[in-house]
Amino acid sequence: NNKNNNNNNNKETPPPPDTNNNEETAASPETTPTTDGSSSTAATPPRLYFDQQLAIPAALWVLSVGLFIAGGILEIVQFTSKDLTATEGCVSSYNLVTLANAMVNELGLIDNSVAWQTWVLYIVYLLLNLAFPIIVHFMQLWSLFNWKSYYQQQQQQADDSQGSSEQLLLGKLQKVSLWTSAIWCFACIEVLLIGVFAVEFKFSQLIAKLAGDSNAVFLDISSGLGAGFYLLIAYSVIAGFLQFTLRVIHPMPSAAAAAASNAEEPSSSKDEEKETGEA
Repeated sequence: NNKNNNNNNNKETPPPPDTNNNEETAASPETTPTTDGSSSTAATPPRLYFDQQLAIPAALWVLSVGLFIAGGILEIVQFTSKDLTATEGCVSSYNLVTLANAMVNELGLIDNSVAWQTWVLYIVYLLLNLAFPIIVHFMQLWSLFNWKSYYQQQQQQADDSQGSSEQLLLGKLQKVSLWTSAIWCFACIEVLLIGVFAVEFKFSQLIAKLAGDSNAVFLDISSGLGAGFYLLIAYSVIAGFLQFTLRVIHPMPSAAAAAASNAEEPSSSKDEEKETGEA
């Protein structure tokens, strides 16, 4: 009996279970497998400023396009000039398109030694004030329709192939958002309005200086801003906010998720050491 008791005492007792690893495993969030076989904490997907509320940016898009069309058609600025002998003055009215055409008309190109520079200015005007805003609004419309499709795929998520198509669509939306923001930075409606206001504010003084003191008394020059000018101001504000709402926002990981991902690294290293020791 004494011999058996000694043999039982000499046997190694099994180590107690590691409760820390069990607690870390229970507290860790859901992990998703990656392409290299490892696991990573699920991150919050990118979203828009008004997440899943596309009615707000859609209404802003319709309002922006309407203001742009109305502001481009209506009068932006007008100039009235007459001499002392005339009963009626000569009125020159310009909108967003005719203001560009005034730079390259026959009167503007007479005895113009740098006509090619005037044509370059005309092309740049059309690009920055007409082409770029129109391109941006078409890209915004494409983004709105595809964001709607993306949210619908998120709600369904029926199979793996649908998940891959969802990620592909999200990548396209992110690229289009970057290009839309880049093109919008070069759309210069605001710069045009500042220039028009500066010219209109000092136009009579400018003509008087060009005519000279002796001839200025015979001229009656006046100018004014039209309804299109104020509509384009409203367009600049609303369209700028619209582009802000259509930017892709990448949420930062929460503190709990970051702590859980950091806690996974020591537990995995402990498991590797344990497997090495057993080998």
